[in-house]
Amino acid sequence: MHAHRICHVFLGVLLALILAMASPAFAAVTVDTTSSTTSTGSTSITWTHTVNSGSNRALAVTIAQTSASVTVNSVTYNAVAMTRVCFVQGATQRAASVWMLIAPATGANTVAITLSANDDVIAAGISAFGADQHWPVGHCQGGTGSSTSAAATVFSTANHVVFDVVAINSLALLPAPAGGQTTIVNTTAGGLD
Repeated sequence: MHAHRICHVFLGVLLALILAMASPAFAAVTVDTTSSTTSTGSTSITWTHTVNSGSNRALAVTIAQTSASVTVNSVTYNAVAMTRVCFVQGATQRAASVWMLIAPATGANTVAITLSANDDVIAAGISAFGADQHWPVGHCQGGTGSSTSAAATVFSTANHVVFDVVAINSLALLPAPAGGQTTIVNTTAGGLD
């Protein structure tokens, strides 16, 4: 199992997603490229993510938002709709979601997020090779809370990749990555600090 960590600064939101493990015919999942962006008070967020040539490609986009009442209307990559595969919402504020696209186009293409109202957003793209092309998502585990440590138990086996999104109120509360984890994004945006 390889763990990749996307740290969005929010209050008490944690998502963990296992990517690409459904078929034993697939080799280990490997991360291709990562990208990220932040946006303050906008309904439309775009950035460029590059997917390289490789077998059995998949693209995950993580989104962390300040307002739980603002809906993510759509996420596209190269104008192709992505599917929401995981969502968690705080009690009164904050939300995080993961969106997936199987066999994304190769090259540098635009990721576009459309929201129902202005919001502060931190988003990241993670492309991978070796993903199950029928349904690369295994388990999605979400949780909310208010403590100085975030934890979720996610079951995985060989050839799985686990992505987690940690959303906290202050960078001072950010837990250190555990053994085998790699931090992909660690940033703030607008009212997210």
